[in-house]
Amino acid sequence: GNSALAGYFTATSTTATSTFAGNFSITGSNTNFNFSPTTSFLQNGVRFLTSSTTAAGNLTVGYDTSARIDESGGLRNTGFGYQALKNATSSVDNTAFGYQALTAIIDDKTGTPGDYNTAVGSLALDSNTYGRYNTAIGYNAGQAITTGIHNVIVGANAGLTITTATGNIVMGLSAGDNITTGSSNVIIGYQGDAPSGTASYQLNISNIIYGAGLTGTNQTVSPGSIAIGTSSPWAKLSIQNTYGSQ
Repeated sequence: GNSALAGYFTATSTTATSTFAGNFSITGSNTNFNFSPTTSFLQNGVRFLTSSTTAAGNLTVGYDTSARIDESGGLRNTGFGYQALKNATSSVDNTAFGYQALTAIIDDKTGTPGDYNTAVGSLALDSNTYGRYNTAIGYNAGQAITTGIHNVIVGANAGLTITTATGNIVMGLSAGDNITTGSSNVIIGYQGDAPSGTASYQLNISNIIYGAGLTGTNQTVSPGSIAIGTSSPWAKLSIQNTYGSQ
């Protein structure tokens, strides 16, 4: 292979191109690579690294990650993985870890910005364009969200069909994978679904405790109802057992 035994390897021309066959190694003490703020890091002609040298604070690592995030005014975005944050431009405070995580996120200043999202896992939030304040953790978590906001999704394939919905909390493997446009639902448990994929303010805990009309926020008590053993409460507290209902 080829070796350079020096403290610095310097190209002074603005159009300098160097091609190396085999291995390239640098040895010695106080060895440095020093790049200009506008240096592009390419693999096979495609961007694989963006590292802001200003308070913009963007960092993306992975083949075909965002090529325009710094130039377009993006702020404090972090992406690791193949095509993570691929389409991000002027987006703000997005964090993506995993294959194609948040790959569709954009902020082209013509619509509501896709900001403040966190996606951890392969394909997590990978269809999210203008969605905001979403958190998805797990393989395929929240994969279909496009413009939905304020959703918290934890678990592989959880919240898989949510698209434009708001404020859902979904936890568990494949939990809430029937929700599409229903909002403010709480679904907890392995493969637990909402009673309706388009209704809002529903509760399902492990397919045994259900709720409806749970509209309360902050310190406001919800006017809804709770059911045990049935997904259809008929009173403030409904209990269905083997001997009938109470």
